[in-house]
Amino acid sequence: MTETSQEDYAQALVEVLEDLSYLEEPMLVLFTSKDLLLQVSDSLSLSHLAQYKNGDPAQLKKRFERGDSQLLLGTGSFFGRELILRLTLE
Repeated sequence: MTETSQEDYAQALVEVLEDLSYLEEPMLVLFTSKDLLLQVSDSLSLSHLAQYKNGDPAQLKKRFERGDSQLLLGTGSFFGRELILRLTLE
C-alpha cells in the first residue's frame, strides 16, 4: 500500500469538488485538518467560502445560507455540534 502525500490528497479533493460543481447544489465540506482545508482552498478554481479565510463562523454561516457561495469549507469544530442538532431535529 502506498502512502499519499497531503499535497496529492488535497489535489484529489480539489478535483472531486470541481467535478461535483456541475450539480449546482450547496456543498459543505468538513475537514479534520486546518492545513488541508487551507491547501484545498488555495487550489480551488471555484468560488467558495473557507473558514479561517473569509470571516468568522457566524459570518460564513450567514453568507452560505444567503447563497453567496455554493461551496463552504470548514472544520468539524466549526459545524459539528450544529449539524448534529439539525440532523437530530429534522
